[in-house]
Amino acid sequence: MRRLAALTGEGVTEAIDNAVVERLARIEHTKSERARARLAALDAALARLGPRPPLDRKAIDEELYDEQGLPR
Repeated sequence: MRRLAALTGEGVTEAIDNAVVERLARIEHTKSERARARLAALDAALARLGPRPPLDRKAIDEELYDEQGLPR
């Protein structure tokens, strides 16, 4: 840290504080970039699948449950 302080002209404490702030900013930026990339991949996959038909709750219930309301 003394080397960083000497190179930047800052005190040791200030150099440490600034280094921590800069590293946190890089980490946060990287995480948000990865999140954006995941969302873009998800959007692309959904676009390839095309529109989905609306859910038919009655048909789902009929498939899952018998006439007495018990699971099939």
